[in-house]
Amino acid sequence: MRAFLSQLTKWRNDLLNNDYQLSNSQFVTCITSSVSTIPDYQMFISAIEGAAKVTGTTITSEILKKCLIAKHEARNGINSNATTSGSGSAALTASRSKDGKGGKKKRKNEYHCTICNISGHSKEKCYAERGGQHNQAPEWYKKKQAE
Repeated sequence: MRAFLSQLTKWRNDLLNNDYQLSNSQFVTCITSSVSTIPDYQMFISAIEGAAKVTGTTITSEILKKCLIAKHEARNGINSNATTSGSGSAALTASRSKDGKGGKKKRKNEYHCTICNISGHSKEKCYAERGGQHNQAPEWYKKKQAE
């Protein structure tokens, strides 16, 4: 498995060195497509992809390669620091966004306040009168409203 992944990585680097664009996402697809032809790895790839979807993370080629090597070594009884039990989810958890919440966080443009009719926050977070944060408005907001 290490040799196979090393060869794929070498080919990718050769392409990149020759000004061919191959995104990380495309390379991950290349790896998963190649490995999922092996029956023993089909469920493992599905599990990794499912875990990424549930946690809202992106699978990087480095994480995928580490997970596949750990799976291969555990499957073949090769002693390694990594084990397959939880290695996929642990790697994906480590790649979560820095807010630590995992999953996809709503972007500001996905919120629209019906109290002040401004996008970027919800009525629960609005400092305007009748807003959920009215009593907790910061000084800069109070000064702005007084002007």
